[in-house]
Amino acid sequence: MHVRATEQASTGSTQRVTASRDPRIFHDGYSRDQSSISMIKYESPLRRLPPGIDRTQVLILDGIRHAAEIATLAYARLNACLTEIALGQPEQTENEQHAARVTGAYLDAWAIVDSIDRMRALVRLLPADEESSIKRAEQEGQLQGIRNLRNVADHLAQRLDYVAAHDSTALGMLAWFTLISADKGRSCLLLPGSFAGRVAAAVPNPAGKEFHPPTDFIELSAGEHSASLSGAMRIAQSQVESVERGIGRLVEQHGLHGKHMGADATLIIDVEFHPDPMASSSDGSVPGG
Repeated sequence: MHVRATEQASTGSTQRVTASRDPRIFHDGYSRDQSSISMIKYESPLRRLPPGIDRTQVLILDGIRHAAEIATLAYARLNACLTEIALGQPEQTENEQHAARVTGAYLDAWAIVDSIDRMRALVRLLPADEESSIKRAEQEGQLQGIRNLRNVADHLAQRLDYVAAHDSTALGMLAWFTLISADKGRSCLLLPGSFAGRVAAAVPNPAGKEFHPPTDFIELSAGEHSASLSGAMRIAQSQVESVERGIGRLVEQHGLHGKHMGADATLIIDVEFHPDPMASSSDGSVPGG
């Protein structure tokens, strides 16, 4: 089912919009993709941990890195998928290809929730001075929506009545805004699964907000809880940068420039099969080596 309505964007509106020309939204048009978020660069110190770190701390840092990498990949795929859906035509939402896109979108959306929540829990285990502790507590509060969503998803079988009471869906609802041109965009909503009657939902209104084209304001809702995945990614990026600065200070203090532990080993074994002269060629088995 595809529903499209067009209205002028205004503060407080939750309808599908053709956005007004707000320089904070459309400051450089649609020519450049600003939506990508890469938390872990290939040269990141999280990929090259210095020697001498306690093994428990190494596991924490590796866990943060892996969670950030998974969230980055998932967000890039989700952003591209939602952009594709938003730019499509109504008739393109009634086929197998669209159904596969929706499945992929939710796979990535929930991967982001799981990864960022894991990173949040690991970051709090790292030592921090007073200033860092205050900042960390602030970020914890900003990521509470992610924690709430994960709790709903992990206990769906036990919370079916709760989800139903809030007019939600088994997979939750995805909303986002995609820029089409310098003065036009689309607010979109995915409602997966079966539903009848009332469904409580709202779509993003970009008016007056900083926008990262082509797609931004990606929000996932489940039960009474919701969280901005776009916003959570930027908070997580800030956390990663803080951890990287901490590793940099450690390297500086102990003169460990150019020294790091091994990481990311990949093992590939070539296997050759040779005919066994004693084996029957008629039984369909793989030749022994």
